[in-house]
Amino acid sequence: MRSSRRLWVRLVLALRARGLGVAPVTLLALAPLHALVAWMLVGVAGALAAVAGLLLVAGFFLVSVVAVTVTDRHAPAFVLPAAVGSYVVKVAALVSLLTLPTTPVTRCLAYSVIVGTLAWELAHLVGVMRATQSHGTAVSGFTDPG
Repeated sequence: MRSSRRLWVRLVLALRARGLGVAPVTLLALAPLHALVAWMLVGVAGALAAVAGLLLVAGFFLVSVVAVTVTDRHAPAFVLPAAVGSYVVKVAALVSLLTLPTTPVTRCLAYSVIVGTLAWELAHLVGVMRATQSHGTAVSGFTDPG
């Protein structure tokens, strides 16, 4: 157990050193614990649903970051429409998930999305706060500073 924890810490630190932002690394670090809890409560299907929920959160946020960053580079006047457009697409995708029947597995998926979203936002906030403190001014642009 201890060696697997060391391996996981090394993996997270290596990804962090390669420039991956704070928020994706936080979700990566959260995944094993979240899957373990879901596995203990629901079984293998719950663990898979928990990981799927975290991947869904990561995908949604990364799509927004990429869409807004690319738009900012090529057509800065369209950053707001790009952000709103990506938001509308994500909301439509989440509404489609509301049609799933309520089972323990879908509850694991739902809780995973909630936990992943809160973890992503908190990690992003910490990254912005650190970048702001180190630069002494507010961070411009819509990228993950951490």
